[in-house]
Amino acid sequence: MGIIPACSGCPSPQKCGKGGICGKGRITMCHGSLGNARREALAILSASLVGVGASIGLAQTRQYPVFTPDHLNSAMKTVGLAFNLVGHSIEKHDPELAKDYLARARDQLATTITFWRDRKVEEAIALLRDNLKKMDALDTAMSVDKDKVDMRAVAELSRQVSASCEACHARYREQDPISKEYRVKSELLKP
Repeated sequence: MGIIPACSGCPSPQKCGKGGICGKGRITMCHGSLGNARREALAILSASLVGVGASIGLAQTRQYPVFTPDHLNSAMKTVGLAFNLVGHSIEKHDPELAKDYLARARDQLATTITFWRDRKVEEAIALLRDNLKKMDALDTAMSVDKDKVDMRAVAELSRQVSASCEACHARYREQDPISKEYRVKSELLKP
């Protein structure tokens, strides 16, 4: 490459071979090689990118999605409502409707794993996974032809899911003495 003309603010009208930032803040090469100017520009750009990347990394102190106690409470209310409807559908010998409600309950329950992972409560994660497996077994039992569904086996699997829910509630839930509403135990509220 040839000589790059100095910017209009360069004090040196001759070939000085020095590059840098001129008085106007431009990266320039006063009559020298283009290679030096490119290296300097790349060095400045690289340093800027590293600084921006570090800033972004420091800003992300939590993983997403965030699952708050309010989210857990809302999800568990939906799970409870949907699973109660599963029970009513089973009592009425309607496995198709029970499957629909079970899918909703399972979907909501599965999302709560984020709450337990954020708080590193391994026992709750194990209980949750076990209950999801029981829900899957219940779904499988109801997934045969309607005339071939063993409703006694389905009812037993439903009781097993309910028992798993109650075991988790006994361990991780408390009742507010004033409002009588259930909530996650206060010692678990800090992530």
